[in-house]
Amino acid sequence: MARMRIVVASSTQGGLEDTVSPQFGRAPAFTIVDVEDGEIKDVRAIQNPAAMLPQGAGIQAAQFVAQQGTTHVVAGNFGPNSSMVLAQMGIELVVMESIPIKEAIERIKSGNYQRFTPSTVPAPTGPGPGYRGPGWGGGFFPGWSWKGTWPWPAPWMEPLGTWESEKEAEIRYLEMQKKMIENQIEFLKNLLKEIDRRIKELKGI
Repeated sequence: MARMRIVVASSTQGGLEDTVSPQFGRAPAFTIVDVEDGEIKDVRAIQNPAAMLPQGAGIQAAQFVAQQGTTHVVAGNFGPNSSMVLAQMGIELVVMESIPIKEAIERIKSGNYQRFTPSTVPAPTGPGPGYRGPGWGGGFFPGWSWKGTWPWPAPWMEPLGTWESEKEAEIRYLEMQKKMIENQIEFLKNLLKEIDRRIKELKGI
């Protein structure tokens, strides 16, 4: 049996009659829709606990959504940090305009939708305050930045075929967190090598 748990960033209070929010992290609510064999089995709306956070709303919202056993998440747009977390958790990101949520669900059921791929988001380049990655308050030093693509591309996973227990969901969440941290560590090692190379180049060594 094909089962999906679709979480839709909602513009107001949530529900099938609400519309897709143009943003993910600060959407007022999420509508959670369970679909089995093409039929909607359950709908519930919950407030977004991260909507009013002063900072880090995207990451907190992404972690909250991942904990719901989500297979698909829908919004008008996703920031680089939230999309990275969601993709690392194996959740398929879907971009849709501000249409009724009921219509958004029908599009996903029919396969007529646009997938969002975080790995195509470029890192900052050129003159400026340096690379600013997730959770880092600022660049390493002014006037130089790490050039390249997003440092830890998200490894896509197949959507879940069955509902997860809370224990299984936590195991999957922790495994993805571990992988994400390992990728970040590898990126930092490479960045340190590049910094050392640049220092030697500037010193004429």
